[in-house]
Formats: sequence, C-alpha cells, structure tokens
Amino acid sequence: MKKFLKIMALALIICMTLLAAISCDNSSEPTEAPTSAPTEAPTSAPTDAPTSAPTEAPTSAPTEAPTSAPTEAPTSAPTEAPTSAPTEAPTSAPTEAPTEPECTHAYDNACDTDCNECGETRETSHTPETVNGRDATCTEDGYTESVVCSVCDAVITPADTVDATGHTEEAVEGKDATCAEAGLTDGVKCSVCDEVLTAQTEIPALPHTYDGDKDRDCNVCGAERKLEVVEVFDGIMQNMFDGNRMVYETVMFIDYGQQKQLLYTPDEIIAVTSYDRTVTYVQGVDYDLIDGCLVLLEGSSIPCITSDRYYGGPATGMQDICYTYRDGVLVSTYWGENDSMTKWQINVEYTHSEEWDGFVQQTMTEQYSDFLAKLERGEDVTVFFYGDSITVGANASGYFGTAPNQPPYTLLVVDSLARLYGYSVEHAQWTSSAPRQIMNYGDNGTITYINTAVGGWSSADGVSNYGGRNKKVNAYIEKYGCDLFIVAFGMNDGGVAVADTVANVKTMIDETIALAPDCAYLIVSTMVPNPDAYSSAAGGRWLGNQPLQEAALLELAKTYQSGGVSCAVAQMTSVSQAILEHKDFVDYTGNNINHPNDFFSRVYAQTIIQTLIGYENIIG
Repeated sequence: MKKFLKIMALALIICMTLLAAISCDNSSEPTEAPTSAPTEAPTSAPTDAPTSAPTEAPTSAPTEAPTSAPTEAPTSAPTEAPTSAPTEAPTSAPTEAPTEPECTHAYDNACDTDCNECGETRETSHTPETVNGRDATCTEDGYTESVVCSVCDAVITPADTVDATGHTEEAVEGKDATCAEAGLTDGVKCSVCDEVLTAQTEIPALPHTYDGDKDRDCNVCGAERKLEVVEVFDGIMQNMFDGNRMVYETVMFIDYGQQKQLLYTPDEIIAVTSYDRTVTYVQGVDYDLIDGCLVLLEGSSIPCITSDRYYGGPATGMQDICYTYRDGVLVSTYWGENDSMTKWQINVEYTHSEEWDGFVQQTMTEQYSDFLAKLERGEDVTVFFYGDSITVGANASGYFGTAPNQPPYTLLVVDSLARLYGYSVEHAQWTSSAPRQIMNYGDNGTITYINTAVGGWSSADGVSNYGGRNKKVNAYIEKYGCDLFIVAFGMNDGGVAVADTVANVKTMIDETIALAPDCAYLIVSTMVPNPDAYSSAAGGRWLGNQPLQEAALLELAKTYQSGGVSCAVAQMTSVSQAILEHKDFVDYTGNNINHPNDFFSRVYAQTIIQTLIGYENIIG
C-alpha cells in the first residue's frame, strides 16, 4: 500500500510540475494548479513516506497500507489534477509549434536550382544570349556564333573554330633607278591584309650626266651639280665652324705657365708647330693640355714674350700707338707690323667633338645666282676688292713675303673660286696696264682679280677715289668690267658717325652701279679692333663705332635687294665678336691693334665663301 502511495505521490508531483510550467504561458487561471497540488502532496505523501516507510515497513505495512493510502490519495491527487491539467494543456501546446522559422532559401544566381541552406530544389531556366562569331583572317583562326546564359555565363551552344585562311600573294612591281631618285626591286605582299611577304630593296640612284666640266645641269633630270671641294693651301680653307678638326689655329703666350683657351675644347692635339710651320713642339716638354686649355711649360722652346717685354712702361702723353691697362695703370704695350706679333705665335692642330656655339654667317646664294651662273657656264668674270689695310692684305704672311707665305683673304677667296670652278686667275696690278696670270686650275674661264684697297683709308677716302685725280676705280672697271664688287671699309671709321660711314658705302656702290649695272655687291663689315687698346692717333680708344656699323649696313643691303640689286653683307663684326668670346685678341692679330694674322685672314675668306656659295653646297 505504501509503495502505491509513493508512486501516486510522485505522479502527482510530476503533474503539478507540468501544470505549473504550462500556466506560465497562459493568461487564464494561472493560480489554481500551483496552489492546490503542491500544497497537498508534500503534506501527506512526501513528509510521512521518508520518515515512516523504512522503519515500519517490515512490521505494519500489510496492516496499515490498505487503510490510509486509498483514503488520502483519491482525495487530493485525483480530484485536483484532472481539473487543472486537462484545461491548461490544450491552450498552450498548439501555440508553441508554429514559432519554428521557415527557410528563406538562398541561391548563387537566378539559374541555381538547389537552395544553399536547405537543399530544396526549384525549377528554373537559363537566359540565352547570342555571342557574335569572328571571321578568320590570313594568320588567325576565327569562330562561329555561340549562345551563353546572360546570367550565369553557362555555354548553351558552343562556338566552332574556323581555320585561318592563309595569305593571298600579290606581286609588287619595282621601279628602275634614275639619276633623279633611287629604284626598288620587285616584292610580294598579301592582297588581303597588305602584309609584306617579300620586301623590296632600294636600288641606288644613277649618276647624273653632264656635258663636260662646265655643265652644271644634268642632261637627264636637270639637277644642279654641287661643287667638288678641292684642298686649298693644304686644307686651310676647310670650314673651321663645322666638322671636328681644326687646322693652324694660332695662340700667343705672354708668360710661362699661362693657359690658353682654343675655339673648341680639344679631344686630341695632333700637332703644335711654330707660326712658319717649320718647328714641331713636344707635348709634356714644351706644352701640355690641362682642363681643355693649352699650357706653356717652364723651359719650353715655344717663344714666350713675357710680361716685362709685352708691357713696356707707363704711358706718357699717349704719343705712341698702343697702350693698354695693366693692374689699373695705362702702360705702353707691345705691337708691330710685318712679323712683330706672329713671331711669338704658334699653330695648333687638333680634333674636337664640340660644335660651334657662336655666330654663323648666313648663306646668301640667291643674291649671287647670276654671278655663280657665269662661273658655271665658264664665262670670264672680274672680281673687284675695295677697302682699307685689311683688304690690302696686312698682316698676312704672304703680303710681307715671310713664311708660311699665306695669301691675304682676298686672294684666298678668288683662289677658292678658281679651284672650285676650274678657272685660271689673272691679277690686274696698279702699275700694270694688262693683267698678269698667277694661278691656273683649269680652262673653264678666267677670273680677273682687282684690288685697289689702300691702308689707313676711311670710307670717306674710298668715296674720294672715284672722283679724285686718278679715278682709279673708274679706270679699272672701264677696262675690265666688274661682276662682283666687294667693299670693306669701317675699321678706320671708329670715330665717324655710323650714318656717315653707311652713306659713304652707299655712294661707292651707287658709283659702281653706274659703271657696271649688272654687277653683284658684297659689303664686308669690319672685324673689331683690340678692345683694350688706346692711342692718341685713334683719338683715345681704338674700339669706337665699328661694332655699330654692321646693323646699319644690313639695312642698306636690304634696300638694294628691294630695288633689284644683288647685295648682301659678310658679317665679320659678328664673327670677330664671337671669336673674342673664346680667344684673346693677341692670339689672332697681326699687329695687336686692328689687323688679322694668317688664321684670322682665313676667317675672313671663309666667311665670304659662306656668304657667296655656302659650305653646305660644297661636297667635302
């Protein structure tokens, strides 16, 4: 009986516990079940059972169990449990089941059939999109049209490969070479894609055809023949402002240990010789090359004037010709004609990689086209020089008859023209009534050379010679004619207004035009004199208005050009100023005041050749 009561009590406890749990989720009658069931059950069953059951069971269990257990158990447990438990259970249980969350489904894209969360399968389909094909080319395969899904890129209908077609050969016709242009060999190309399959190669142009040395125009294409350069005076007329070799550039040392800058920084010294070219000096013994400069070594056999001789003493009254400042004091300074300066100078021959960075004379060939055409045809021509002492020839070694006997710039010019065109040269002397032949480079014609320059003359003196007692210019032009008139005044006009100098030059040209209407004219602006030299004879400083003359002479030339007269300016002022930026005046002067030595005479001649013909038009 007690055992049964224990079981019933436990069952009641379980039921009451369930009812209490259910009542937490219901709003109707939450207080009945926990009030009656837990109160009654612990009072009768749990309290007595643990206390008396182990002690009395062996003795009184069979007697008392039927009496008490049936009485209390039916009263409390069966009566209250059925009343509350069945009522609460149906109310709360159906509410809990629907709260379980449903799968929202996740897919990789619109075409994916299986949910990534639950695996549920759905029905779907691709979205087809057509992909254009590509035609095959000569060298690359093509492919047909295909279909893919525009959503997932799945290939629905794959493309088929179309093989490359290969090249279609087409002949490319060549052309024969002529004297006007080069030719080409036959070639092959693809007619579809134009790829060159067999390249054409160039056939060199044919040589031009001329009728003898005098003919300058090709018989086939009419191309004008360039002049072949001839070595003039051992190469002294090669253009010093182009190329990479300098010949006979002069230098003068004042003291031992002095460094001298050259026109270019030398890469290699080929030779250093005496001015007359008879003695060769030794590098490391007589000179050295340090930091791009030529240095005179102690004990050298190279002539050295020294400062004690170069500066003769303080100036008194400036009665002499040349004075310069030394340590802030005006002192008498070394100068002289003939070889007074050049015997202290040396020649330097070297190679260089630098390019000329100074003034370059402009080629004015268009102004002299008629004169040059006469030379090309082999006609006799007369070239007339008129100017001051520089044009006379001072201080060229050939003018004074000393080694190396280089002619003045005037003869260098006509000699170059004669060599280039195959002419002979005849020299009309002041004292001769007939010309004297002095050079012969061919039988194409004769150049008559006339030089009526006078040392010390100003431009005003030049004008007077036209209408003077002797009328020397008139007489020579009347006798020999004139095809090229070269006028070179200005050095002795340092104290003359520029406008007056230009007016005098204009008068001389106008007088010549009256005598020779078809003549071409070349004005030579003067080199600048020693910028540091003073003299009472020069009215103070030798350098005066000379640098200002050139611009005005250029304007004068333009005036003649606009009037149909062939005229240009050889800009020796600009050239000499550019050289002064690289060299000392004593390095290239013939008298230390206002005359060029052999080196600078070549500068004069080359500047005139550049103006008349242009070195770029001469094959070197």
